Amino acid sequence: MSRLKLLVLTGIMSSNPPRPSIQELNLENADEISLYLELIRLIEKDIDDLKANDTRSGWTSWAIVGGIAAALSVFFGETRKLQTFPMHDVEVIVIAGLFLYNACIVCLKLLYPAGIVVRPGRIRWSNDEYFSFLPSGIYALLVILGSIVAVALLPLRIAIKLLAIGASLLWAFWTGVMLVSSQIKQPLGNNRLTRKSARVIGLITFVSSIVASTLLFSQATAPVGETATLPYVLAGLILALILLTGNLIYRAAPSRLLSNLEGLKNDIVFLRVDIDEALRRYETLKEGESLPDALQKDLSEIVNDLNAIEYAHSNMRTLIQRLVVQLSINVDTPESKEQKAKQFNVDIESYRLHEAKCNELLRALGTKLNSLSKKQVQLASVTEDWTSENAIRSLLAERLKRIEDANAQLNENIQRVVFYWNNPDKIPVDLRAATNIQPSAKQEKE
Repeated sequence: MSRLKLLVLTGIMSSNPPRPSIQELNLENADEISLYLELIRLIEKDIDDLKANDTRSGWTSWAIVGGIAAALSVFFGETRKLQTFPMHDVEVIVIAGLFLYNACIVCLKLLYPAGIVVRPGRIRWSNDEYFSFLPSGIYALLVILGSIVAVALLPLRIAIKLLAIGASLLWAFWTGVMLVSSQIKQPLGNNRLTRKSARVIGLITFVSSIVASTLLFSQATAPVGETATLPYVLAGLILALILLTGNLIYRAAPSRLLSNLEGLKNDIVFLRVDIDEALRRYETLKEGESLPDALQKDLSEIVNDLNAIEYAHSNMRTLIQRLVVQLSINVDTPESKEQKAKQFNVDIESYRLHEAKCNELLRALGTKLNSLSKKQVQLASVTEDWTSENAIRSLLAERLKRIEDANAQLNENIQRVVFYWNNPDKIPVDLRAATNIQPSAKQEKE
């Protein structure tokens, strides 16, 4: 079901009405083709920008591989001259360097919060945003766990161990959260709560990393003289290998945004989507989904159920009219009475089947509405778009009220029809007049 059809069916309105459909503008063929070409050009530009990210910073995948090879060469060149490896100092410096690197990354994000590219009032999904993070996140988690084991085995004071392990666990926790988020579909937004939470989390992580790094560096020998400097050289090479490998794994991971843009471009080129659908998909990829878009699938299922119930109600009204007409038919012979009773029973059975179908749909609808209500509140909290949420809720409630009233009226009518069928002498005059029911001989005497 298209978004336009969904909006028409549910009557959803918001303070910011949707843009008019391109088809409604009645553009000339040349203008519509120009619009297609311009959209393709924008998509190609975004694809080129994503692919150019590898070279913009100067760190291409091949450059990273070269850096790893160079670091390994220098490392082996330094260690082949050693009689003993300064394990203690190298481990301390490497772990302290990891904390310092983590603190620098967090500091840059606090100073220049790029964050998730999502427009306020819109939604992105965690499994799409963190899809590329999965391989590098697993690698980072392994590095963190390795550093925890190394700190636990190092002969350090218990206070330093606890602080370093605590900072590592905090780092591992946020890495694990991102890994889980890459596998589940959770809404991500740009609102006051997320911005404030990101700052608080970043500040806590920054302070803990700086403290752990400072305490660990204090346990290493000062880099004075050739012998004391060597552990820093070796640790720097190991640290470079760890970080370059992580960067290489991250860059080698596929980009879901890139694949989605390329898929959209192909769909447009091969005319698999119209211009309105293409614009909607491009807007979603660039800015995120609006709340009605995010609820589109759930709303479509509910609207389909509501339509099915209303269609059944229409058939039930028709059957009731036929049953009322059956009451007005005067019969004299036993054969005609039997035929009339058979037809009445057939119509009643058909009515009961429609009624059972409605009850089944209404029971399933209750579960779907509860699920939708929870999802509405969650997404409205993320987008802060309570106007659309309230509009959807009120309009669905209004339509459900109409269905409940219609259902109650149908139940009352069918009960009256069955009662009058079993008690023809009690048919009221107004109903008899409306259906041309002739009074019985007993009623005429009365």
